[in-house]
Amino acid sequence: MKGEISSRWNDHREEYGKNGMIVIAVITREQVPKGVASKVKEESYTLALEQRLLHYYQITKGDERLHNETFTSGGTDKKDSDGYVVYVAFSLSKDEEERNIHEQENDEVTDSIDDEQT
Repeated sequence: MKGEISSRWNDHREEYGKNGMIVIAVITREQVPKGVASKVKEESYTLALEQRLLHYYQITKGDERLHNETFTSGGTDKKDSDGYVVYVAFSLSKDEEERNIHEQENDEVTDSIDDEQT
């Protein structure tokens, strides 16, 4: 897995114009439930988790903002991996980016004031 997350992130940033990424989970062999582990490898289990997450938001919630733009499992390596990652890459609009920057600046000022008062 070493370097894989940063490699996938670079792909999303450059090819799909994403400007943020959240790793939701890293699935290793030990984390696959015992009853399932004998039937599927961790890669298949991770893909099933991804699909369940997508279906929940798209079908149950009717929110289509979460979707798979690459239509690939990402498993280009033929050897077994230490684990597999479920993540969300996202894009913020310019307004959202500016709002987040201002909120961070306000938080820093508040932290500074709190530090001075203690």
